[in-house]
Amino acid sequence: MTLELAYTPVSYNETRYAHWAVARRHASQLRDDLVTLLRASHAPAAGPDQRITASAHLRFPTRRRRDTGNFRTPLEKALGDALQIAGIIHDDTPDLYTLDRLRFATQPGPHQTIITLDYEPLETTHD
Repeated sequence: MTLELAYTPVSYNETRYAHWAVARRHASQLRDDLVTLLRASHAPAAGPDQRITASAHLRFPTRRRRDTGNFRTPLEKALGDALQIAGIIHDDTPDLYTLDRLRFATQPGPHQTIITLDYEPLETTHD
């Protein structure tokens, strides 16, 4: 399943030293937009033997070096919360959800975030 936002998340660098209310507003907006997209997509809930592995592809209008960690942090948290709120996973723990890969477009263009969700079997451990 693919979700698409017409913007990119605000970098962690932009909210790290901001007033807590500003950081919270950005995080809440991203989470709420993802919940809306998930509900509109009619994404099925992960089964009891499934986990969600997500990847994200971000595009920016300018070409410059960017640190994936500054975008992974807000996106990983917001997406995990959104998946839980939308009822797709019952908890956003690493055994049920991970943001596996985050990459940036090589060509500039309008802001865009494309998130791909893969439903995968849970790994079982045998002692």
